[in-house]
Amino acid sequence: MSDLPPRPPPDDGNEDMLAAEYALGVLDTDARRRAEQLLREHPGFARAVAVWQERLGPLADTIEPVPPPSHVWSRIAAQTRRNRAVRATRQEAGSDFWRWLSYGSLALAAASLAAAIFFAYPRGPTPVQVAALSSQDGRSHFTAVIDVAGSEATLVPQSAWTAPGRVPELWLVPASGAPVSIGVFDPAQTRRIAVPRSVIDAIRADSTLAISVEPPGGSPTGQPTGPVIAAGKVQIL
Repeated sequence: MSDLPPRPPPDDGNEDMLAAEYALGVLDTDARRRAEQLLREHPGFARAVAVWQERLGPLADTIEPVPPPSHVWSRIAAQTRRNRAVRATRQEAGSDFWRWLSYGSLALAAASLAAAIFFAYPRGPTPVQVAALSSQDGRSHFTAVIDVAGSEATLVPQSAWTAPGRVPELWLVPASGAPVSIGVFDPAQTRRIAVPRSVIDAIRADSTLAISVEPPGGSPTGQPTGPVIAAGKVQIL
C-alpha cells in the first residue's frame, strides 16, 4: 500500500470519515446533504474527498462480489418461522440454519467502507476482516470491521433501524457449528465492542456474521431467537 497517496490531514475524525463515506457513496440522505454543503463551502473537505476517492478506487477493484444463492432469504424466513413454532428444538434447528446462511454475501460496497475505516485508523500490518451485513432486499444495513490485533469489532450503520424494546445482536457463524454471540450494540451510531479472543481466533474467510433482533441484554438462550435482519460473509483485506 506504499503507493497510496497520503491520508487526509486529521481533524476531529468525524469529517475525515464523512469524506471517506461520501467518496464511497454509502451516506444516507441527510449525511449526503451535509457532505455536499461542505464540498461547496470548505475546500479542505473537497480535497479530503478527492484523496479518499484516489485511495479507495484501487481497493474496490480488488474485492470480488459474491452474490448469495437465490434461495437464501426464503430459507431464512422459513427457518425463522420453524424456530418460533418448535422452541424445544431451536438450538439443533438453528445450527442447520446458520450453516447454510454462511454461503450468502453482499459485500462489495460496504467492504470498501470497511477499508476506509481501516486505513483511516491504522493499527499495524494485521489484515482487516470485514463483512457487509445486508438484508433480503440487498440493502446494506451495517458494516462490521473486525480488529484482530485489538480484539474488537466496529459496527458502522448504513441505514436507520428501529425496533422498540429490542436490540440488535451480532453473531459469528462459523462454517460448521453453532453461532456464537459477539454482543449487542447501539444501531444508531458507529460503535466498537470488545470481542473475546476465542471468538476473534475463530473468524475465518468462510465465516458469516449476522444480526438478529433480541430482547434487551441479548438472546436469553445463547442462540438467535428473533428474526435475522442482516447477514454477510467475512472477507479479509
